[in-house]
Amino acid sequence: MQRAHERTPVGILPLGAWLAAGLGTYAVAHVLDAPAPWLSALLILIVGFVAASGGPRLGVLAVAGAAVIAWGLPGGAPRDGWTDAAVIATALLAAAAGGWVHRSGRRTAEEARDGGRRARLLVEAALELGAAPNADAVLAALPPLVARVLACEHAAVLRVRPAGLELVAIVPPFVDAGHTVPHASISGRAVRTGLAQHTEDASQDPEYVAVPGLADFGSGIALPLSDGRSTIAVLNVERARMGAFAAEDRAALEALARIAEAHLGRLRTLADVERQHREAELLANVARRLTVIDEPRRAAAAALDLLVDALGLEGGVVFTIVRGTFQPLAMTTDLPDDVRQVLDAGVPWTAGRVHRVWRESRPVYVADDAVENPDGPHRDLGLRALAIVPVTDPDGETVALIEIGARERARAWTEDDRRIVEAVASTLGAALASATQRAREAELLQVVRVMAQSDATDELYRRGVEAAVRLVPGAEAASLLVRGEDGTYGFAAAEGYDLEQLRAAGPMTEAEQLVWYGDGVAGYRAGRPRLRVGEAVAAASAAAAPGTDARTVLDGVGRSRQIRANVCIPIAFHGDVVGILNVDAFTREEAFGRRSIQIAEALGQHVAVIVRQAHDRAALARSALVDPLTGIGNREAFNRQVTAELARAKRHDHPLALAMIDLDGFKEVNDRFGHAAGDRALALVARTLHEATRADDAVFRWGGDEFAVVMPMIGGDEAQAATERFARAITDLDVDGLRLGASFGIAGYPQDGRDVETLMRRADDLMYASKEPGAR
Repeated sequence: MQRAHERTPVGILPLGAWLAAGLGTYAVAHVLDAPAPWLSALLILIVGFVAASGGPRLGVLAVAGAAVIAWGLPGGAPRDGWTDAAVIATALLAAAAGGWVHRSGRRTAEEARDGGRRARLLVEAALELGAAPNADAVLAALPPLVARVLACEHAAVLRVRPAGLELVAIVPPFVDAGHTVPHASISGRAVRTGLAQHTEDASQDPEYVAVPGLADFGSGIALPLSDGRSTIAVLNVERARMGAFAAEDRAALEALARIAEAHLGRLRTLADVERQHREAELLANVARRLTVIDEPRRAAAAALDLLVDALGLEGGVVFTIVRGTFQPLAMTTDLPDDVRQVLDAGVPWTAGRVHRVWRESRPVYVADDAVENPDGPHRDLGLRALAIVPVTDPDGETVALIEIGARERARAWTEDDRRIVEAVASTLGAALASATQRAREAELLQVVRVMAQSDATDELYRRGVEAAVRLVPGAEAASLLVRGEDGTYGFAAAEGYDLEQLRAAGPMTEAEQLVWYGDGVAGYRAGRPRLRVGEAVAAASAAAAPGTDARTVLDGVGRSRQIRANVCIPIAFHGDVVGILNVDAFTREEAFGRRSIQIAEALGQHVAVIVRQAHDRAALARSALVDPLTGIGNREAFNRQVTAELARAKRHDHPLALAMIDLDGFKEVNDRFGHAAGDRALALVARTLHEATRADDAVFRWGGDEFAVVMPMIGGDEAQAATERFARAITDLDVDGLRLGASFGIAGYPQDGRDVETLMRRADDLMYASKEPGAR
C-alpha cells in the first residue's frame, strides 16, 4: 500500500517564512528584555505551531534558533541561565506536542486518501466486473482487483467442485489453474457456513491448508461468493504476518465480494432466462411433435432424437416391458450394430440399473460408469456417462424408460440437464399414454371385429387370450375357462401355456372358482377384476384345486408357483358367470397397475359377449339337431353322428351297427285317441329307447314313427340281441290301453356295407322285411 510523505501546507505562506517571522518576533522580544513568562509563551506558540505544521524536527530547529537568540544574539539582554534553560525545555515539550499533532494529522489525511482511493478502485472494479460476459470471467478478474485494492501476499479465487475447491485464478500466478484445495480447509469452511472466515493466526487453525511452494501465512480471509442460488466460489486473501487485516481491509474485501456477487447473480439470472427460453422452446417442440403422432414407437423415437440433439449426446434408447423383458420402443441410429442386436433380443428384467429405475420410478445419473461401476451388470449401450429416467403416465405408473448418454467421455449431469431430461420424459409419458390408449382401442376393436366374424368357437377363445397378452400392460400369459352344460368350468384357450396339458386338470366347479377368485360372490357375479400377487397366487391355486392330480397340473404346467401377479376377471353376462379370464405375469409383482386392470376388465366384457354368443350358437346348433317332440336327435343329427362314427370305425378298424326301428300299431293310437296321444306315445318310446341303450349308443327320431340307433364297436349277434331288447322294451309300453309293437332291421360295418348309404339301405330293407307275415 503506498504511503503519502507530503507535509501538510500551512496558510498561504511557505513554512520557512512562518518560522523566520516567528523567530524574528522572538528575537525582538528577547532584545527588548521581555519577561521570561512572555518569552516562554511566545516560544511555545512558535515551536508548537511549527512542529504541528512541519513535524517535530522543524519544532526542534525552532527551539535551536531560540537558543541561539537567547545565548548568542548580539544585543540580547543577559539573563539567568537557568531561566533560559527552562524556557528552552518548555519549548522542547511544545515541539514534542506539536510533532504528535503533526503525525496525527498526517495519519488522518493518509487514511482519508486511502479511503478515497479504495472507493475509486471499488467503483472501477464494479465497472470491470460488470463488463464480464460470464461467471468464469467475473471469478478470474477478482484476484487482480484485490491486489489493486489492498496489499497482500496473494489473492485467489477457488470454484466449488464435488471433489474439492478448484483454483480459477491467483495473483501472483505461482500455482497452476486447476489446483484443488480440499473441502476440509478454511475456504471449505466458508462454503459450508456461508460466512466469511477471518483467521488471525493460521498456525492455530486446524483447517489451514498451505499453498504449495510458499511458506505458511500468518493471517487470511476467505469470503464465500454466491450467485444468488448457491455458493459457487471462495475469494481467499492472505498476508504473511499475523493479525494483518484491519477492519477497513476486511470492509473493503467484503465490499468487493458483494460487488462480485451482484454481478454473479445478474449473470445467473440472465443465464436462467436464456436457459428457460431454450428449455421452453425444446419442450414446445417436443410437445408439438408428439401431439400429432398417434403411434407409440414414433412418439418415442421423436422424443429421443430431440433430447439427444439438445444435450449433445451420443446414443440412447427408450425401453418398455414386453412379456417380462425390456424391449426397445425406439433407438437412435448411431448405436453400434452389436448393441442393437443385444437390445433387439431384449434386456432381462433383472438387469441392474434399468430394473431398479423401473421398480423405484426414480432416475439415475452416472457421470462416469467406468469409475463408478466398471464391472456392473448393465452396460448394454456401452455408455460411459448415462442417464436412466422413468417415463410415467398421467396416473404415475411407469410405462417406459429413457436411457441416454455419451460413450467416449464422462459427463457431469447438471441441474439443467436433469430438468430437461425429466421434462421430456414427462411429456413423452403423456404422449405414450394417449398414443398407446388409441392404439389399444383400435387393436381391441379389430380383435372384436375379427372375433365377431368367426363362427369357430375355439378360434374365438384363442383370439381372446392372445389379445389379453398383447393388450394388457405387464401380461406374459393368459388362460380362459368356459362353463360347460353341466355347470363346470374347463380350459378353453391359453397363451403361454400348453392348453392340452392344462385340460388334464379336469373340470372345476363354481365353488372352486369362487375360492380361486377370493373376492366375494357379489364381485364374482358382477365380473369385477381381482388382483393377487406374490405367494398368495400359489396359495389360492392350491386352495381351489379340486384334487391332488389337478394341483399337480396347476403347479407344473400351470406354473402357479411361478406366477408373481394374477388378474382374474369373471366373464359375467347379466349376472351369469360364463367363463373366467386369467392374465398372468411371471417376472414382477407390480406388473399390473390400474391401467392394466382397466384394460383387462374391458377385454373381459368383450369376451363375455363372445362366450355368450358361442353358447347361443351352440344352443342354436343343438336345437337344429334335436327333435322338439321327443328331445332326442333328429335326422340331421343322425346323419352327422353316423358319418362320424363310421369314419372312426374305419380309422380304428372297429365294428359298427346301425338299427332302424318302425312302430307297429301307432296309426291306431292316432285314430282312436288323437294326435296328442300319438305325440305322448312317441315321446314315451324315445325315452324308453334312450334308457335301454348303452352310454356310447345314440338314439334318433328318423321321422314319423321311425327311430334309428347307432351302436359303435358292436356287430353280429351282439347287435341283434341289443335290437331285440329295444323291441321288447317297446312292446311292454301301454298307451291308453293299447300295446305297440316294433319292426327293426340291422346293418353292420363292414360286412353289410362300407358307406352310410349302403348301410342305411340294408337296415331299411331288413326292417320292412320284418313286417311281412311270418317274418318274426
